[in-house]
Amino acid sequence: MFALFRQFYNKYLSPDKPFVNKLRTVIGITPIHLNIYKTAFTHSSKHAEVGRNNERLELLGDSVFDLVVSEYLYKRYPYRDEGFLSEMRSKIVSRQQSNILARKLGIDQFLESKLSEDRLKRSSSLGNAFEALLGALYLDLGYKRTRKIIYDKILYIHFNINELEDTMVNFKSAIIQFCQQQNLPFEFKTSEEQIGKNRKKFSSELYIDGKRIGKASRHNKKQAEQAAAQKAAIQLGLTKP
Repeated sequence: MFALFRQFYNKYLSPDKPFVNKLRTVIGITPIHLNIYKTAFTHSSKHAEVGRNNERLELLGDSVFDLVVSEYLYKRYPYRDEGFLSEMRSKIVSRQQSNILARKLGIDQFLESKLSEDRLKRSSSLGNAFEALLGALYLDLGYKRTRKIIYDKILYIHFNINELEDTMVNFKSAIIQFCQQQNLPFEFKTSEEQIGKNRKKFSSELYIDGKRIGKASRHNKKQAEQAAAQKAAIQLGLTKP
């Protein structure tokens, strides 16, 4: 009863009705607790204090997305092995996909940050906000309703699962295989930088035959090397942009 009352109030009476209406276009449902969604769209550059930005919700939402997609693939492919399921999950649950989905869903119209537009484009802030939104949905509506929203608003609309089966995802392995076939020396040079009290950034550069082919920065060493390898794979024509 409380949830229904809050949804009615948020939709028709709340001073935050414009925010609610915009959010409804993204998730397809009226939220119950608005503050948690506002936190999901608050970047650490706006509020650095723990609990006032979306970093904790991002961690939770990343896990929720991973679980929902894993469950979806498990049921869709009852006779495929763990390696195939893991590879397919990586094609959907990735930093790059989160950034793309955030743009498609219009997360940029909600994000509160002090980043310039150029820095926003070069960072993963929108993808992080997308994952934080999933964390907010989970806390606000529970797992079953969040799973339905992910199915209806994300998986069914923004992914062609059949096409994904033929899409390259492990760019680092592709680069290693290419260099071995061409008998070319290669090296990943990855450095670590402390950017906050509890956050690090890894910058990775890929050199092939002495020339830098790809460079990328991420908050995870493995992701940084994969992103650098992806840029190199695009430049070498091994995959599409």
